[in-house]
Amino acid sequence: MRRSDDGGLTWQVDVALEQMLTCDGRIEVGRGEDADGQGDHYGGILNDMQFDPTDPGRRFAVGLAGAFTTADGTTWTRLLDTGALRGRPANCYHDPISNPADPALYVSFAGRSIVRITGFAPTGAGPTPAVPARFSDAPPEPRRTWVRTGDGQAGVAQARPDGRASVTFDDGRSAIVDADDLVPPDGTA
Repeated sequence: MRRSDDGGLTWQVDVALEQMLTCDGRIEVGRGEDADGQGDHYGGILNDMQFDPTDPGRRFAVGLAGAFTTADGTTWTRLLDTGALRGRPANCYHDPISNPADPALYVSFAGRSIVRITGFAPTGAGPTPAVPARFSDAPPEPRRTWVRTGDGQAGVAQARPDGRASVTFDDGRSAIVDADDLVPPDGTA
C-alpha cells in the first residue's frame, strides 16, 4: 500500500494501513481479488477507500479484514472487524452531511447488506479505542450552543477541532461555518 500526501508528486509505503488490512501479516498482501474463488471480486485486501474533501487527514479503507479510519493520514484505527462481524466488505461511503456532529461510514457487504458505523473520533482527537464500548461507557453528549451567523441565520453549533463549527439551522439545514463568523443569538460578541 502506498500513499501520497502531496497530490501524487511523491509516494511512500503506508505501513500502518498495510498492517491493518493484512491483520498484521496474516492475510497475504499480493492476494488477488478472486483468490478465494467466490467470483465476486472482493477477495483483495483493499476494496474501497473514501476521503473527506473538507478534512485532508480523514480517510477510510475497507477490505477483507474490515473497515478502518485515520484522522491524520497515518495512524489507522479499526472500525469493523470481519472476524467479529462475518462478511466481505465491498464498498464504503462517508456521510459527513446528514449529521455533521456525528458523521457516518456506510459499509456494504458482498451479497448481504449495509452497516452504518458512527462514533469514530473527529480529526484532532485520539484514535477510537480498540476495546468495544459498553453502554455505561457512552461519552457525554457534545456541547451545543445557540448562535447566529453574520447574515442573521439562527441555529445550534457544535465546535470542531479545526476552528470551525457544525451548525444546524432552525430550518433544518446543516453547514460547517468558521467559528469566527458566529455570534451569540442576541448578537453580542
